[in-house]
Amino acid sequence: MTTSTYNSEEHIIYLMHSGKVNIKEAIKMLRMLKRKYNHLDYVYILEDSRESSFNFNLTEIPTLLSEVRKNLFGILEVRHADLVNTPLNTAISFIYGQLAKPIKNYLYRAFSTEEAARIWLKKGIYFQQ
Repeated sequence: MTTSTYNSEEHIIYLMHSGKVNIKEAIKMLRMLKRKYNHLDYVYILEDSRESSFNFNLTEIPTLLSEVRKNLFGILEVRHADLVNTPLNTAISFIYGQLAKPIKNYLYRAFSTEEAARIWLKKGIYFQQ
C-alpha cells in the first residue's frame, strides 16, 4: 500500500509504502505522483521504504527509469531521497541511483536516517532561491 502527502511549508512530498513492491507497482506509484503533483516545478520526495522490499530484478530497472524519464518531463528538478534499512534494499537503491544519473532533472539517493535525507533535499534549487 502506498500513501503520499505534500507538506507545503517544507515543500516535500512524503511517500510511504509497505510490503513487496514489484515493477508494476513502482510504475503505478510514479504515475500517481505525476497526477497528484504535476503542478510543481520542483519536486522533493522523501520516500520511506523501510517497511517494504523491492520485488523486481535488476534487469527491470531500465524499464522503471524509462518511466521516470517520461513522467518527469517538464519538471525543473526532482530530488528523491529514499529511506532504506536492509542491505539488499541499500544495494538495489545504489544501483538504481547510478543508473538514474543520466536523467538530468532527477537526483536519487538512499539514506538510513530521515535527518540526513532532509538535509540533502534542502540542497535543491527551490531552497536556494
